[in-house]
Amino acid sequence: MIEQYRQTQPDGKVKVPAGYTSLRHAKQYQREPSKLLPFVEKNYPDLLKKDIKWGDFKKRLTDYQGVAIDPNGEKVPGITVIEKESVSYHANKLGDQL
Repeated sequence: MIEQYRQTQPDGKVKVPAGYTSLRHAKQYQREPSKLLPFVEKNYPDLLKKDIKWGDFKKRLTDYQGVAIDPNGEKVPGITVIEKESVSYHANKLGDQL
């Protein structure tokens, strides 16, 4: 019942005496190394070892309608952006005693 109520809230949060729920949105990038590696080798060689420094490279990307865009405004081949949503429950310290 709390989950149904949470879905009606604009911020996706519900606080109850036993804890609270929250909604998170995360982006997941699907990579195709065969297309992505040549692009990074050409434009960002400092991010390469034997593989792409994914954490550093991802920070430079912008999502535009499911397409990854680099700081120069170029579409990055080999990446599809998928937005994921997750719900988590956090019990209050008092909730453990209930």
